[in-house]
Amino acid sequence: MRRWAFFVGGFLVFIGIVSLVEAIWKIDLGKFFWPLLLILVGIWILVRPPIPHWLGWDSRFVNETNRSGKWYARDETINGFIGETNLDFTQTILPDGETHYKMNGFVGDIKVKTNDLVGVKIRSRCFVSDINIFGEESTGVMAPADGQTKNYDLAAKKVTLDVSYFVCDVKVVQA
Repeated sequence: MRRWAFFVGGFLVFIGIVSLVEAIWKIDLGKFFWPLLLILVGIWILVRPPIPHWLGWDSRFVNETNRSGKWYARDETINGFIGETNLDFTQTILPDGETHYKMNGFVGDIKVKTNDLVGVKIRSRCFVSDINIFGEESTGVMAPADGQTKNYDLAAKKVTLDVSYFVCDVKVVQA
């Protein structure tokens, strides 16, 4: 089943049940719908229930993605709704040339740790974004915000982050 079909189908079943309860017991559930929905979403975010992998998200509604230590970097897409992503490239086994990461979500914090051997470039296409690369800040509101480390053009190993969020904070720190 496609992800959109699951959500649309679930929403239609929910609206149908609400309408049926209103018709049978003459209860106006419209008064209770939005406060109840906000409470349930808040509880869901706090408890972080698992979401099946076949939905295409990083296994949780609120995700935390950590890549640190010795790991093999490759082109990758990281999806999430609300979350924090930590990428540590200090001990990473990176191929020569560019490695691309696409990061998509609603609200997120991205922290990148690098050294002099790895060049990092950020392309942010967020509604609101704040990029901090070694203390130099670039902010975008309804406009792209880009930045790169000073060694990016000369580095043999490069990482490019394409960030698409509604609100995002990207921070690149030196190891």
